[in-house]
Amino acid sequence: MKTKKRSKMPAGSAIIPLNVPGDMRKRIRVASDKARLSDADIMRLAIDRGIGLVEKMFHREEEQAA
Repeated sequence: MKTKKRSKMPAGSAIIPLNVPGDMRKRIRVASDKARLSDADIMRLAIDRGIGLVEKMFHREEEQAA
């Protein structure tokens, strides 16, 4: 008898691939380098909060004052 592997995802949910425009991909890459997070983490934050707010979160104090 074979057993099925249980998924961590709830039933009915699906992974939807996103097509990110080139300019947005560059902004995500810059933010991920500054924040030392993965591109996927920055993309999740950007979807939740907006890319402009995410970029502001990871600016250094000197850059904000200038």
